[in-house]
This record gives sequence, structure tokens and C-alpha cells, in this order.
Amino acid sequence: MISALKEERITLSGAASIGATVTYTDKNTLSPAIVVIMGTGKTDRDGNEKGFRTDLYKKFAEFFTGLGFVCVRYDKRGTFQSTGDFNTAGLSLFGGAATSMKDALFYQNALAAEEFQHKKGLLGMLLRSQTSKEKTNAKVDAMFQKCINTKKDRVFFSGAMLNAKWVREHASYSSEDYITRLKKYGKPILAVTGTADISTDYRRLSALRDIPSAEIFTPSNVNHILREIDDDNSMMTVKKQYGRLAVQPMHTATEEKVKEWLSQFQTMGNGVCQNETNN
Repeated sequence: MISALKEERITLSGAASIGATVTYTDKNTLSPAIVVIMGTGKTDRDGNEKGFRTDLYKKFAEFFTGLGFVCVRYDKRGTFQSTGDFNTAGLSLFGGAATSMKDALFYQNALAAEEFQHKKGLLGMLLRSQTSKEKTNAKVDAMFQKCINTKKDRVFFSGAMLNAKWVREHASYSSEDYITRLKKYGKPILAVTGTADISTDYRRLSALRDIPSAEIFTPSNVNHILREIDDDNSMMTVKKQYGRLAVQPMHTATEEKVKEWLSQFQTMGNGVCQNETNN
């Protein structure tokens, strides 16, 4: 029986202070750990922003913790309870914040953090978003080109300030570069993209088929937030769709696949933390 979930808000200090939340069941029990790394945008660690509330990442954390993991999620650099400048932080700084989350796991103990660092199995592939609309694709291409052609950390594009450094650093890697990195990684990878995901083309996951440690899963009629769609899945109404469907449970088959894949890590830890004093 899983104990009641507990949450603790912490702050990690460094070049920037990163606000985070650790979800767990028992501080005195060693458990494997999961870091929830968010995508683009300025949602907070729970998956919410002004005028748009889903609690998406909070629900993921609760789901993972219910399976016996310790889970940490955080506010990205320059947003909410994290300091720094969001508009000038590039891929390396955002990635550094995610890597530093292992320090949060010392909150449980050093062994749990070491196991996470050694056995983490979720790597995100940073692939350019695609939609079926040529106009949208042309705008995305223009945005990438403007960011690539400048050395500035941020640029003004389409009526808004854009983090050019972040875009430029992403564009410096090709899809083939990411595949090479994942092959060298060599540890278990689960890549999930639904066929109704209009932010990412699920067919691109086929590039992972030759990686022995990778497993791909493309559930039908499932969107970007892993919910089954109930409409025509239009780009014009997708944000309302997310808000409406976020209150629904994760797609059943997707949830079962994630549980099955995570089961290989559930035997890690399963010990009792002991505090030792050296005299």
C-alpha cells in the first residue's frame, strides 16, 4: 500500500536560485527518482500560467510518486520562484537547472541522488515542432533563421521578445546529432508521442528504432498532454482542448505503458535511510 503523498518546496542556490518541489511518500525510505523537465514556455513547476491552469506536471509528479518514486519538478530559470533571466538563458543554462535537480535528491540522501544520476532513463529529443499548416511552418522557419543570423541573446519577432540564444543553441544540433547522442547514452529510453500531437510529429520517432535501448510508443488519438482527444484537434483551439482535457486522467494505454517501462527501476533503493555521525 502506497503511503500518503507529501510535498516539500525547496530552493537550490547557485548562479541562479531555482525553486523546486519534491514529492515523496517517506523520507526514511530509499527510492529511485524522477525529474520532470518542462518544455518551452513560461508555465510554472505545476504546469500553470496566468489564465491557463492544468496542473499537468503536478499530476505527473503525483503519478510517479504513487508508483514508488521520489519526484522533483521546478520553475525554469527566470520564472516564478527561480531567479535569472528567462529571455537570455540558453539551452546550456536551462539544461544545467535540470541537472542540478539531482542536488534536490540529497534531501533524501546521497545514495538516492547517485542512483538517479546513474540510472535516469528519460531523455527529451529537442525536435522542431511541426504542424500541417504551411503558413505556420514558414513562420517557424523565419523565426529560426532570424535567431541563427544574430549573436544577440534575444530578438524581437512577431510582436514579442524571443530568446534567440535558446533557439540558436537548439538549431546547432541536427536530428542526427540527437540520435548519435542517444545511441551513445546506452541506457533505457521511452519515447512517447501520440498520433494527435500537433506540436510534434509522432512519425519522427521512427528514427529511434535502430537504438537497442530505446522503446517508442505512439498511441492513437492522443495529444501533446497524453490525453485522448474529443474534438477535431485544430491548432486554433488546441489550448482550450488542453485546458479541458487536463482534468481527465492520462490515456489508459499510455499510462499502462509508462508503468510497465518504469517497473525496471522500481527495485532500486528499497532500503532504509540511516543517519550516521562520525566522531
